[in-house]
Amino acid sequence: MNKKTIKKRVREMLKMAQRDLDRTVDQALASGALTEEMKEDNYLLPKMLITIYFNKKPFEPLDERNRRDMNNLAKFI
Repeated sequence: MNKKTIKKRVREMLKMAQRDLDRTVDQALASGALTEEMKEDNYLLPKMLITIYFNKKPFEPLDERNRRDMNNLAKFI
């Protein structure tokens, strides 16, 4: 796969993540778990929600070999 195709696919997946993140925002707002500090007009809550979403590893490869390859790649970037 060439560089252009990789970037295109990453952008496509980020669009999917954006839709999922919108649902994550809705869930957080409905949860009753937000503090007043979290709701302040800054980037604290958005950073938290993005981190929570990606900590769930929504795009993690299911195959063990691919996970090993991904973990190895992560050491270099």
